[in-house]
Amino acid sequence: EGDSPKGEDPEPPPSTYSATGHIKAGNPLSPHRGGVTLSEFLLSCDPPASQGLDGWIFELPSPFPGGSAAAVRGGGSIGAYDLEMRFFSASCDFLGSVSTGSADERGVLPAGTHFVAIQEVRGVDTSVHLTVRGR
Repeated sequence: EGDSPKGEDPEPPPSTYSATGHIKAGNPLSPHRGGVTLSEFLLSCDPPASQGLDGWIFELPSPFPGGSAAAVRGGGSIGAYDLEMRFFSASCDFLGSVSTGSADERGVLPAGTHFVAIQEVRGVDTSVHLTVRGR
């Protein structure tokens, strides 16, 4: 009962990635222009030395299928905050973004996403929590 048919592996449980970062201040030019953190990331294609200045770069530890749910939420901010998500491949190719009028964002991970960049449009001293759930 409950066992998989002979010769078939059981379905793996959905994978989840969850991590927290901290952003010191917002970039009021975002989403139209990347801030210091995003610009430095795009030059090196690695989480930058300016990590947390006006954005946070999350590197996913393993590939997630396209269509996986991605959500970022903030907290502890001094005043109102507004976050946005940008998705990049392992070679830093831009794959898409989520930027709405909501303070927190949720959307669908594009296929091939390796990095998730969180930009803070407004806010000061904001903790950011990213969750990605595999399909």
